Amino acid sequence: MKRTILFLTVLVSYSQAAFAYDFSAVAPSGQTLYYNINGDGVTVTCPSNNFWGSYSKPVGDLIIPNTVTYSGITYSVTHINRNAFYQCTGMTSVTIPNSVTSIGILAFYGCTGLISMTIPNSVTSISGNAFQSCTGLTSVTIGRSVTSIGASAFSGCTGLTSVVFNADSCTDAGYTSSTSSDGTTYYYWAFKGCTNINSFVFGDNVKSIPYSLCRELTGLTSVIIPDSVTNIDDGAFMNCTGLTSVTIGNSVTSIGNSVFYHCTNLTSVTIPNSITNIDNYAFYQCYNLASVTIGDSVNSIGNITFPNSVTTIGKRAFYNCLGFTSVTIGESVTSIGIEAFKNCGNMRSVIFPISLTSIGYHAFNNCALRSITFLSPTPPSIYNGFHDAIAVGNPVDPDVYIPCGSRSQYSSIGIPLLSLHEMYYELSAVSADDSTGRVSIRTEPTCANHNAVVFAVPTDGYRFDHWSTGSTDNPYTLTVTRDTTIIAFFVRAIYTLTTNVNDANFGSVSFPTGDTANFGDTLMVVASPTSHYHVDNWSGPGIVTTSTNKDTVWVVMNGNRTIMCNFAIDKHVVTTSIAQNDTACGSVIGDGVFDYGTTITLIALTKNGYRFDHWSTGSTDNPYMLTVTSDTTITAYYVSSSGTEGIGEIDEDDIRISVSGGCIFVEGITNEELRVYDITGRMVQNRSLPSGVYIVKIGTLPAQKVVVMR
Repeated sequence: MKRTILFLTVLVSYSQAAFAYDFSAVAPSGQTLYYNINGDGVTVTCPSNNFWGSYSKPVGDLIIPNTVTYSGITYSVTHINRNAFYQCTGMTSVTIPNSVTSIGILAFYGCTGLISMTIPNSVTSISGNAFQSCTGLTSVTIGRSVTSIGASAFSGCTGLTSVVFNADSCTDAGYTSSTSSDGTTYYYWAFKGCTNINSFVFGDNVKSIPYSLCRELTGLTSVIIPDSVTNIDDGAFMNCTGLTSVTIGNSVTSIGNSVFYHCTNLTSVTIPNSITNIDNYAFYQCYNLASVTIGDSVNSIGNITFPNSVTTIGKRAFYNCLGFTSVTIGESVTSIGIEAFKNCGNMRSVIFPISLTSIGYHAFNNCALRSITFLSPTPPSIYNGFHDAIAVGNPVDPDVYIPCGSRSQYSSIGIPLLSLHEMYYELSAVSADDSTGRVSIRTEPTCANHNAVVFAVPTDGYRFDHWSTGSTDNPYTLTVTRDTTIIAFFVRAIYTLTTNVNDANFGSVSFPTGDTANFGDTLMVVASPTSHYHVDNWSGPGIVTTSTNKDTVWVVMNGNRTIMCNFAIDKHVVTTSIAQNDTACGSVIGDGVFDYGTTITLIALTKNGYRFDHWSTGSTDNPYMLTVTSDTTITAYYVSSSGTEGIGEIDEDDIRISVSGGCIFVEGITNEELRVYDITGRMVQNRSLPSGVYIVKIGTLPAQKVVVMR
């Protein structure tokens, strides 16, 4: 048993010494590949410690599988090891699966038969020299997950002409250096020596361009940096001497150190408004840079105008840019770095903004300037005197233009007095459309403060909206720092309608179409009276039509309007009549037209021989109190009195009933046969009866109603 164990141990040790792989398997494309088992899967490796040695190298189109099975276990293929396909010159293409996350050092070194290579999105790192000297390689696509590319990863790929770079967060492009024994320093970067690349395309998801990524790609002629990019690291396009034009996306905020250093054929650059900083050496020795387009403003060749977003111009930012003839520094720039425009020998003029506070040493040295304009009445700080900052190298000094009244300030910084020219500015104020309004200048700018006051006067039907500066002040005070034209913009006037009511308890008003309208338009106003009220009338300017019920009106908006809605209480008609229309009986007073809820008094007047009996409402009151709630007709009923009080004669078997002095008298009967009841049915004493209705019962005769009035 011990011998067996010892033998097995020796056998395993021998196996490990002889082979650099754990097992082999045939790839889907027919070639034999060799693998090492690792913690997260398997690594594709070369078969021996002497690279491929006597093993057959793969040839033709190689497909590396996603998974491989060994001893019943299926493994993911996760890595391509160092030297894995070292000098496999017979391979014409390689398909790398999406399971692979890294490509090792020298993995495809010297694979001269490869024509194109696609790095899948699963790969996060490409090690140094991984594809070095693949001279047949013409195109490479780099996946979006790559975060680092090693030094010389594609060095010496002299046939490479096209690169598609999709890595969205790559921060390392392999820039490094080494020093030899003789003290010589050598520098390396990912695409060193790839001088035939003429197309370098950045994917729309790329966020940053790493340090020296495209360094010395002399075959590159144009570059478009997409809007997704926020950062361009230092030296990214350094020494790209074939580069002629660059467009920078709208998300980049700064141009770093030496980004376009020594791009000697660069003639035009598009810089977005997002740029706030141009760093040191950014366009150093760009001899032919003549046109810079910033934001949406295209400048003519030979000029550069910085947008207001730029605040600093760094050291040697445009050193040796011989193409410039004039420069206008943006209104937000506060400092210009050392030698920023040095040796721009064809520059003839420069304009400095009010915001500028400092100009670095020799910033415009050897610029051959003829005209220098300062817009601030206070000069900026100029290191070591005027001539050190703006030495022009000409036999005559340039003309220096300064705001009027500031001669003494500028003479103190070393500018020859004979070169100073004080500037007086003109202000022009106009209307965008004379038919909508006019503009007047109340106060002209003066030399002391250059302040002016302008006033916009709209024509009828229009209102002032804004000035071309963006201000909405009217009148508007502005500081004039140069010849200025200011434009007033007018728009159709919008007027407001307000309403009042004579009493909020009576009703309200509303605006179904809103309470504002353009000049000349109409607005609808609707009244909503409360119960028992109605619209009596409307008053105010602009009312043109009303509906039949007066609840709705339209108002012409020729200005701000205020109208009044007057509500009134509903009125009702009370009429009176006499039963059978017999005016011989009597008459009624108190009828007429009355407000809702009014209490009126109706009085029935009788004529001789008649007496009032009751109203059509059933009431026997006289006078009668009536509360008016609607149109009403009320009728008075009378009966014949024939000298009696309260009731007419009744003949029944010679029985006569009469009323006198509050007593009811019945002739033709004995007193024992007479019984008197009140209206509730209670028997009462037949004496001193108060006014009212009574029921008289005489023996077995039918009961009689008797009215007593006192």
